[in-house]
Amino acid sequence: MTSSSSPTPKKGVAGRIDYDSWEKRSSELSKQLDDEEEADRKENATALGLDGKHASSQAEAEERAKAKDLEKTKNMLVKYQRREEGVVENLSGLLGSLDEDANTAEEAKHQEVKYVTRDKLGAGKRVINVCDTRGPGKIVLTQDLSNLESATPSNTTLQPKSFKDDAENKEQM
Repeated sequence: MTSSSSPTPKKGVAGRIDYDSWEKRSSELSKQLDDEEEADRKENATALGLDGKHASSQAEAEERAKAKDLEKTKNMLVKYQRREEGVVENLSGLLGSLDEDANTAEEAKHQEVKYVTRDKLGAGKRVINVCDTRGPGKIVLTQDLSNLESATPSNTTLQPKSFKDDAENKEQM
């Protein structure tokens, strides 16, 4: 009788081989191999300059520059819109909304007069936009609206900008 030097496999339930432990070992080794391959791919891509930090062609470089300029322009437009919303007051439906029935609106508001005063404007609003209104009547902008002043104090020490060969340089402010 000869004895072998290799150990016999551990028996599972009812004398069977434990396939679950082999599945666990093989999946661990497979995951480890995949991680190593991914690390190698990243390292090679970085060495070749294909990691996405640099453009691979002139067209791609131009496209990236355009995208960067577009993002700057978009941010500037958003800031402009926020600033504009801060100074514009929208007054809609002063004489009647556009959704009302035409016959009833004309009969009820035949010669209605609406006064727009300082009280109807929000704080810091300097531009009035009358919109979405219909029907006969008058909208009167009162005298107190002509005295709109900026909420921020003016700086009298600042000199206006002047540009070379500009006709407005010689005009007195």
